[in-house]
Amino acid sequence: MKLSSLWALLLLGLLTSCDLSLFEPTDYPPSPTKLNGPKARTLASKPIALKEIDTLSLTGTRALIITPYALMLSDSVTYALRRFPQPASPPLEVLFSDDEGNIWVVAQDGTLGYGVHRYTGGTWVKEGNFPADVKFRFNEVVKATAQEHWFQTTKGLVIWDVKQQKGRLVEDTNDRLFTRNFSLKSDNQQLQIYSNTNLSQPVAEYEFSQFLYTRKGIKNSLFGVFEDDTRTLWLVVKDGRWDGVLMKFNGQTLEKLTLVPVSDYDSGRSVSDFVQDAKGNLWMNVDGVRYYYSTYGQWIYPQMEQSLRIFNDTEGNLVGIKPGKVYRLEI
Repeated sequence: MKLSSLWALLLLGLLTSCDLSLFEPTDYPPSPTKLNGPKARTLASKPIALKEIDTLSLTGTRALIITPYALMLSDSVTYALRRFPQPASPPLEVLFSDDEGNIWVVAQDGTLGYGVHRYTGGTWVKEGNFPADVKFRFNEVVKATAQEHWFQTTKGLVIWDVKQQKGRLVEDTNDRLFTRNFSLKSDNQQLQIYSNTNLSQPVAEYEFSQFLYTRKGIKNSLFGVFEDDTRTLWLVVKDGRWDGVLMKFNGQTLEKLTLVPVSDYDSGRSVSDFVQDAKGNLWMNVDGVRYYYSTYGQWIYPQMEQSLRIFNDTEGNLVGIKPGKVYRLEI
């Protein structure tokens, strides 16, 4: 046997004995119907039937979606499939309901900053203003009770006191992601989970190296987090070798579930618009593409109009909305 042939056989033996998953990928399949990772395969898909349940005028209409509620702005407002008059001081930034069913909006109020309005007696009544020197745009309603409302903003956590009719900016929270009962923070190598009753002392801490691949220069960023009705946290974290990884925290343990399907590799993944349907499937938007993670642990690519914004209506059904149309998703 020639020496060159012997070296070739030795090299082939080394390669077949290696774990090829240790090699870094150069890219991901550029298709939303592929499940990415060490063993890329075709992503399961399912046709989703849409039942039209409401038709709205297209004239001057634009969609404004604030999780978990949706509204259509025109001469009237459709809110959770109910109609309310539009406040006198547009544009709206946030529309939400508190735990007693009261309807609220936050709207720009000229030089006064942001005004807070409550829907009372068939009209909007102004309750007060945030401090004029607080400049921010609202990203999300964290929670709303009869006593106070929490907003996650680009400046951090802002809390509105209902009784005192004024808001305050909570410092040192801009690096966190908030849910109704928790907030999460990643300091690169470690995950910290806090209860919203104590923002200074974490209730749980985990080293990412126990669950993910970590390496110098790669930040294990939090791409998104969602809290379901059982207070279970679903979070997407950047893995140092691949991409976003879906994890679950049930209040006692943290569990790594699966890689998140994406169209291409990126360290700045955007994961948002979480919603859970009546069967327990977890829906989310990953870089503009909607998927859901089924209760039996499989990613599904829904065959439906991707431009629909999805939320739970007042009865817990999944509803898709776009300017002029409202649909119920037949899962």
